Amino acid sequence: AKGFRMRADEAIVITGKTPPEMLFFNYPLFLHTRQNSFFTGKTITESSVYPVVIGSGNTARRVMFGGLGDTINIASISTQGTPGGTAGNPYNQQFIIIGTPDRNTDTKIRTLAQKSGYPETVLNTEVIPSSVVKLGITQEADSLGIGQRNAMFIDKQACEAYVANPPVRVFRITPSTQGELNPFETPELRKRGNGITEMDYLPSLNELRKAILNKYKGYKAQEVTTDIWINESYPAIQMGLDNLGESRDTTYLGTDNDPNTVNPLTLPDDPNTFFIVYGVNHVKTGKVTYSNFVIYGSVMINGVIGVDSSQFTGSASDYMPGNSSADYLYAWKVSRHANGDPHCVEVPFPAHSNDFHGVGPASPLFVGFRAYLEPGTKVGPVWQELVYDRVIRFSK
Repeated sequence: AKGFRMRADEAIVITGKTPPEMLFFNYPLFLHTRQNSFFTGKTITESSVYPVVIGSGNTARRVMFGGLGDTINIASISTQGTPGGTAGNPYNQQFIIIGTPDRNTDTKIRTLAQKSGYPETVLNTEVIPSSVVKLGITQEADSLGIGQRNAMFIDKQACEAYVANPPVRVFRITPSTQGELNPFETPELRKRGNGITEMDYLPSLNELRKAILNKYKGYKAQEVTTDIWINESYPAIQMGLDNLGESRDTTYLGTDNDPNTVNPLTLPDDPNTFFIVYGVNHVKTGKVTYSNFVIYGSVMINGVIGVDSSQFTGSASDYMPGNSSADYLYAWKVSRHANGDPHCVEVPFPAHSNDFHGVGPASPLFVGFRAYLEPGTKVGPVWQELVYDRVIRFSK
């Protein structure tokens, strides 16, 4: 849900059961849009990359889509199976999440929940920081959003049943009379990183690079730079930027996603043009719970196809047979036609001009990389401790 406003004493309550077994889920809160007049001297009227502004002038609304601090996720949620957020079984478990700016409202809802039979150990509070969000239900107030991310279901049938009929309900709680406000402070952010880096895998990764270039030595090779794609939301919110639903549960790396850049990446319908996406398997090194790469169209930032870390095992051995270092690496081909290659993903074409499930042969695209939840920290890793994933475009 997105686009709703809140009084400073209201709450959003999410209740039900968590998903069946999977590698990751979370319940993020977002600052969705903000009126342009909030940004003195920084009126924006248009964007060639993404529709970040609705309307024009000071009354226009910027799409912010910025995360409000840490999320309640698979590693931190309090449920019957993980009481108080301790380790245990977080799947198919009863929970309540209270999203509110106000301590008094939170206390009242917690008291009512326990009187109704919910133990304190299944109650979670997700703070909406009033110092960050312009609260209220008038036109100039910020609008908010809530969501649920699910990834990597273990049982496909259970996944389909959960998505078709999710056992979750969402309520908006509005006090009949507004009492004295007692706003929460902005919560302290979880610390990213543990000081352990992947830098010792660089020599092996460079061996893989040489092996890839050697295998395709008859092709023109364009090595593409990977950098931070989406940074954290609090800086973006201050700058009035659309942060595309960023979550602190992951890192966001990527190749250049500006469709107006000189010579953007494209993938024509040509068997002699393809990408090799390769890197360190961050799950194998112990840095994350799961990771993936996704092919996006640059104009609308529409993800069309991806490969996750459960598929990485063995792929680097195609280039480094018999090399034990390959176990910690991956290498996948990205093409229009896989032709039976088990380590190749096909990028679909759009069925029509408004089809965002594909990318056209001359349309700019980019590769985005995510690395979710470092074990032990309940938050995504820190960029500096990862070896960045890489992309080579080959053509003739």
